[in-house]
Amino acid sequence: ANWFERAQYFVMPAITLGWLASAGLMRLVRSSMLEVLDSEYIKLARAKGVRNNSVIWKHAFKNSLIPPLTFSALILVGFIGGTVVTETVFAWPGLGQMTFTAIINNDFPLMVGA
Repeated sequence: ANWFERAQYFVMPAITLGWLASAGLMRLVRSSMLEVLDSEYIKLARAKGVRNNSVIWKHAFKNSLIPPLTFSALILVGFIGGTVVTETVFAWPGLGQMTFTAIINNDFPLMVGA
């Protein structure tokens, strides 16, 4: 089987894992950017006549990335837990399926190691 035939089986699990996380991340990026755009140094840059595109990309964007990057670390932890459910639902063999099997069989060393 070629790559495209295999890739079609990744679409539903990827959407399942990424849908909820991307919604929260987009909301945080938006609120963070709006908060930064309302700050004093952005108003000063606009008052000096700096182009809006330059204000957004050079001044606001860097400072608005701090909360989303912090949240991304939490999302990564959620992905690890979410793979257990996703791999079980889609019957995909992987670390999540192995962890689920270890829990069912009371295999404590494997649960701790996974």
